[in-house]
Amino acid sequence: MWDVPQLFQNTVKSAPERTAIVDPIAEQRFSYAEVDEKVDRIAAGLQSFGIEKGDRVGVAHRNSPENVFVLLAIQRVGAVAVPFNFDINNDKLRYFVSDADMSMLVFGDVIADQVMDLREELECNTFVTTADVSAPDVTDYEALLRESDAPDPVSIGPDDTSIIQYSSGTTGDPKGIEITHRGGINRVFLNIHSQRVFDRETVLGRIHLYHTLGFHGLLLSAFVTGGTFIPFPEFDPDLYRRVIAEEDVTVLHEAPVIYQRLLDPKDEFEQPDADEDRETFESVETVSFSAAPMSGELFGDIKRIIDPDQLYNIYGMTEIFSSYTKVNLREKNNPAIFAYAETAEDMRIVEIDERDPSAEVGVGEEGELIVRHDTPGAFEGYLRDYETAGDSFEGDWYFTGDACLETEDGYYRLTGRLSNRIKFIGENIYPKNIEAVLRSHPAVEATTVVGIEDDEWGEVPKAYVVADGDVTAEQLQDHCVESEAIEDYKKPREFEFVDTLPNSGSKI
Repeated sequence: MWDVPQLFQNTVKSAPERTAIVDPIAEQRFSYAEVDEKVDRIAAGLQSFGIEKGDRVGVAHRNSPENVFVLLAIQRVGAVAVPFNFDINNDKLRYFVSDADMSMLVFGDVIADQVMDLREELECNTFVTTADVSAPDVTDYEALLRESDAPDPVSIGPDDTSIIQYSSGTTGDPKGIEITHRGGINRVFLNIHSQRVFDRETVLGRIHLYHTLGFHGLLLSAFVTGGTFIPFPEFDPDLYRRVIAEEDVTVLHEAPVIYQRLLDPKDEFEQPDADEDRETFESVETVSFSAAPMSGELFGDIKRIIDPDQLYNIYGMTEIFSSYTKVNLREKNNPAIFAYAETAEDMRIVEIDERDPSAEVGVGEEGELIVRHDTPGAFEGYLRDYETAGDSFEGDWYFTGDACLETEDGYYRLTGRLSNRIKFIGENIYPKNIEAVLRSHPAVEATTVVGIEDDEWGEVPKAYVVADGDVTAEQLQDHCVESEAIEDYKKPREFEFVDTLPNSGSKI
């Protein structure tokens, strides 16, 4: 069984001159041999700062070549990478550094001011930055790049921790999730096998590398197959489209809202022009999405305009990278389908609120999706004994909190998030499905749907809407009624137009 450094170096040996990374901002290109050299030099630099096997190195950096170099170098010296969300407040920054017990923090410009303001109280020995800051106790990133030193060899085992990635913290503080080298490599190969793609692909990498999907699903999956990774620090529709066309990008993975912005027509109420745009996306063979439901309208636009050969709804979580076979939705009509029920042996659907892994529901009946936590792509465990760490486990099963059903024709279909459900008499309504429909309206910039109390129905949906243009509540209600993605009873009973959104999923 390989470790992550061996996984990368195998491609370096077999295809050293092939392009590994394209930097769309600095307009630079790096071959596998050049990336390997950078990683070696940074690995030596890490060791010169005292980083040893098992030490935890935090990384707060937008997607960039430097971020990739540092993450791979941490793996090479046997240390543990701890990438985390950089769009956070001061309390969360203190929390991440303390919770992970970081020996070093490597940070970029997006969080530089916060780190500089708090560095004297952050529980960390060494600070390294790519940002243009000057302080005696902060080291410039270039100091890690040793000119000639090779790193001392380190013995890395498959059960050594490779990376700690944090949960989103929807219940309590974010939890550190430990993933071993074995578990990480399993995630890479499960991803490659289940999608039946990734053969020297050119992958657009906007998904942050602090997500398992970004690190294992996109970056390492591209590298293990000799592909090219294009790190994007932030979403810029014009640059995004230009890079897709110029670099012959073959794989896109995004949240639905990014596809919505990517395909938005120039005129507010004009339909996207497939003939005009098809040349931009001519090279794209595989499109996948995750993180939120996709509206039927957007689903149709992707098929018509991008016109990929493979179209996947990717389901998973940081804790468990499930080993199901993904369904190519190119000829399907429902974007919520994500797996073949017959082959999803480590998954099942059980009665909601029963917490009983044996209480399986029948075909067509909604239940909670649960996953075995001893699958090959499962995490090793939580970093600490967090207060809510055991809440999702019953025996050998992880309760995902996602509502799901098995369709009559043998697929698993997601129906919503249980914690956000609106209890409308005897029916469950899920806000994200309504939000996906509302976001497909050209005048809706952002929206969140919550449940409000109703004397007759128990709870009914209310939509908060940030509008980009003139639109009325009646027009949005008609838009929901006309959509085939939700039934009439799920349409919002109230609309409130706001400048900013309240927290999604709260009960008001």
